Amino acid sequence: MSDGHKRFHKLSFFIFLVSGITNIESYISSEPDYKHMLYGGVWKHVIFNPPELMPDIVQASKYVISFIQKRYPGAFTNNRTVTCLSEIDLWCSDSDEVPLAITDYVTTKNGHEYPISIPLSLGKTYNFQLTFNQNETIIIIHHITITKTLEMGQFYVYAHTFHRTFGALHEKHLSRCTSGCTGEGFPKELIILSNLATNKQLELTPEEKCYIAEAEHFCSLHSLQETHSSAQNRKMETDVPRNTLEHSHSDSIQEQTGQQIDRTELHIMTYNMWNFNTYQQNGDYYQRIDRISKLLKVSSPDIVAFQEVRLETPLGGKLGPCQMDHLISVMPQYQFVYQPAQMQMNSLEQGRTEEGLAIFSKYPIIHHDYLLLFRNQSNSADLNQRICQHAVILIPSFGKVHVFNTHLSLSHEAREVAVKQILQYMSCYDGRLVVFLGDLNAEPKETAVRMLSDNTGLLDTWEHLYPSSDGFTFSCIEDKLSKRIDYIFMKKITDKVSLLKVKVFGDKIRSEAASDHRAVMATFVLKN
Repeated sequence: MSDGHKRFHKLSFFIFLVSGITNIESYISSEPDYKHMLYGGVWKHVIFNPPELMPDIVQASKYVISFIQKRYPGAFTNNRTVTCLSEIDLWCSDSDEVPLAITDYVTTKNGHEYPISIPLSLGKTYNFQLTFNQNETIIIIHHITITKTLEMGQFYVYAHTFHRTFGALHEKHLSRCTSGCTGEGFPKELIILSNLATNKQLELTPEEKCYIAEAEHFCSLHSLQETHSSAQNRKMETDVPRNTLEHSHSDSIQEQTGQQIDRTELHIMTYNMWNFNTYQQNGDYYQRIDRISKLLKVSSPDIVAFQEVRLETPLGGKLGPCQMDHLISVMPQYQFVYQPAQMQMNSLEQGRTEEGLAIFSKYPIIHHDYLLLFRNQSNSADLNQRICQHAVILIPSFGKVHVFNTHLSLSHEAREVAVKQILQYMSCYDGRLVVFLGDLNAEPKETAVRMLSDNTGLLDTWEHLYPSSDGFTFSCIEDKLSKRIDYIFMKKITDKVSLLKVKVFGDKIRSEAASDHRAVMATFVLKN
C-alpha cells in the first residue's frame, strides 16, 4: 500500500462505509453538529458492552486492575468482576460536522482494486465498572475511564470514582445501567453527555437514596473526615507566599444558645493550571508543576475544579504527556473525573493533543456528566469547543453537593450564550448546595458574569464577602495582576449551608509563577 493510495477527506456520516466514495466537500456552518460530537474535534462513535475477549478490551482490563491494585492495595480482592461498559473510538473531525477518513485500496483475488474509506482514529477511550465483594453483603463499585493514544499505545487514567453498596442495591443498579439511559428530563436543546457518551440523568431509587444518605463516608483506605494533618496544612504559612488574600466571615454557624453544633467545613477550590505552558520559550515545566503540587498539599482542598488540563503527546518529558497523571500522583486520596473539551487539530501533525476540565474530590463522586456549550465557528475568538463539567458529590450526614466546572470562551458572544445554557443545565438538578466555578474569561461587570447573579439564586462568593476588595486572579506572568476572572458561585437550597471565607492564594510572578492564574478557595459550613 503506497502513500499515494491514502488521503484525508471529509466524509458523510451516513455513507462513509460505502466503497468508492470520493472526496465530499462539507459546508462549514456557524455551529458544530453537537448531536454527533463527543467533544471538540472528535466525532462520537460508541460501542456499548463490547466483547470481553477482544484483544484491546483484555489489555485495557488488565490495566485498570493494575491501577487499582497499585493505588489502593489494601482494598484489592480477587473476588471481583470487570465489565467494559463502553468503548469509544476517537474519530477525528476538523469541522465538527463530519469525521475525517483515510481512503485505502484493497486488491481482490482477481486483481481488481476497490477503495475503502476508514475513519481516522486518534485513539480509544474505555469505561469500566469493577465490583469487589468484601463479604456476602458489602460490595465496592469502581468506575474507571482510561484512554489509549494511537501514537504511543499507552493507557492513561481519565476518571476513577467508587463507593460502597449492599448486594441487593447493587443488583438494581446493574439492571438500570444495562438497560440504557434515555436522557428524559433534560431540555432537548442541551447536549448533555455522560462519561459513557450517552445522555444520562441521575435518578436514584428510594432504596438507594436511603442507603446513600446514611452511608459511611468512604474513599479507599483514607478517612474522608478532615485529618489533623490536613487541618494543620491549612494553618501553615511558611510554604504559602505572604501575599495570600484571605478574609473571614462568620455566617450563623452557632445556635442562638451559643452551643457549637455538629458541622462540616467544606473547602472547594478552582484553579486554572495553564496546561504545559511556561513563562520562557524553553522554560522548565517541572518546576511549575512542583509549585502547583506544593500549593495543593498546603491548602488541602476537599474538592478542586481544574481548567486547562492537557494530554499533549509531544510534551511532558520524564513526567509523561498526561497532566492527569501528574495531578493523580500528588492527590492520592482523591476520586477524580476528567473530561476533554477540545482535540487540537495539530494532533494530526504532532500527536494527540486535547485539553479539558477535571474535578478531584476527597468525597465520593456518585455521578458526573458534561454539557457541550455554544461555539460560533466563524468567530476567530471562539475556535475551541467549551464544556461545562458536572459532578454530584456525596457529603456524609449532609447529602448531595452539585459542582459545575467550566472554562468559558474568549468571545463575549459565546460566553453570554453559554451562561444561558449553563443556567438551564443547572436547573435540571436538585441538591442542598450547588457550586458553579471556573475560569470565566470575564470580569465582574461584564454581561456574562452579571447574568449569573441576576435573579438566579447564585451568589458570587468573593463579591458577597469582600465587595471592596479586587481579588485579582490574573495574570501572574505579568508584573502586576489586573483582573478577576476566576470565580466561585454558590446556591444554597437549605439554611444548613453558610459561607465562611474565600481565599485567593498568593503566587509569585513571571518565571516563578505556578500558573498564570491564582487559585481561589471557598470554605462552606454544612450543618448536619
